Amino acid sequence: MEPSLQIRWDVPHDIPGLIEALGGNDKAVAALDKMLSLPPDFNVGVYGQEIHEMSEMAALPFGQYMHNNQPVHHVLYLFAAAGRPDRTQYWVRRVLNEAYSPASFCGDEDTGSMAAWYILSALGFYPVCPGKPEYTLGSPLFSHAAIHLGNGKSIVIEAPGNGPKTPYVRRVMVNGAEQKSTVIDHATLIQGARLRFEMGSSVA
Repeated sequence: MEPSLQIRWDVPHDIPGLIEALGGNDKAVAALDKMLSLPPDFNVGVYGQEIHEMSEMAALPFGQYMHNNQPVHHVLYLFAAAGRPDRTQYWVRRVLNEAYSPASFCGDEDTGSMAAWYILSALGFYPVCPGKPEYTLGSPLFSHAAIHLGNGKSIVIEAPGNGPKTPYVRRVMVNGAEQKSTVIDHATLIQGARLRFEMGSSVA
C-alpha cells in the first residue's frame, strides 16, 4: 500500500487544477490506470503490523485503489473529468459487482459512505466534491430505477438493455435532450428528471 497513490487524488474541490498539475488529461489518465494496475503490495510501516485497510485492499482486484477506504471513493470518477468517461464506466461497474455482496462490504461503513457510494453509483451518478451541487455521470447498474423526492417530484433512470456485458454509456438523455457534459446539476435533478442511458458492450 503506497499512501501517495491515493492521497494525491484527494483534491475534490479543484479537479481541473489537479489534472493540470499532473500534466494534463493524458497523464492524469495514465496515473489513474497505473494505480489500478500495480500489485496490491503494502508495507506495514509505522503500524508495525498488518492493519485491516491493508488486508482489505490486497483482497480486491484493483491494484493500489483502496475502495475499502473512503478518501478515494471519488477517484474512479476522475477518469470522466480527464476526458475518459468510458474508464469511469468500466471501473465503477467492476467495483459495484466485485467489491460488494449481500453479505458484506469491502471496508468499514463509516457514516454510511460505503453504502452511499454503492447506491449513487448504481443509479448512475456520484458527487465527486461533497457539498458541490453537481454529480458526475457513471454507469448505472439497473435497467430502471426511480427516486421519489420529498417535494413530490421523481427522478426516473432508464437504461434499456443494461446488463453485465453492457457497462458502457453511448449517450445520456435528460428530459429528452442529449446531455453533452459528464456532469449534471443538482438543480436539474431536484426538479424531477428523466435520465435515459443508452448502453453498449463497447465504447461508442
